Amino acid sequence: MSIIATLGELGDPRAFELLKDALSSPEGLVQGAAIGSLGELRNRDAVELLEPFVTHEDWQVRYRVALALGNLGGEDAKALAENLSHDGVGQVAEMAALAIAQIP
Repeated sequence: MSIIATLGELGDPRAFELLKDALSSPEGLVQGAAIGSLGELRNRDAVELLEPFVTHEDWQVRYRVALALGNLGGEDAKALAENLSHDGVGQVAEMAALAIAQIP
């Protein structure tokens, strides 16, 4: 998990495929780390990969998605963040609102 989390910080675009694979991990912590790292890479191709996680049962995963969407930007990310801004968990909705505000 630590490696997955660090890949985004390094900003190396070659990590994209590994992070994409990590999204299918059975471990929620690995998925969350991959979501965060994809956001840090700022590759908008990740928006499509994050879409299924907008309705994830774990609110912490949805929170990470909202944060990542703000980093990724673009109209598709903004639309997904709009969905999350109506989340029943306040922290998720607040992060989604912040994401929307930072997407031009």
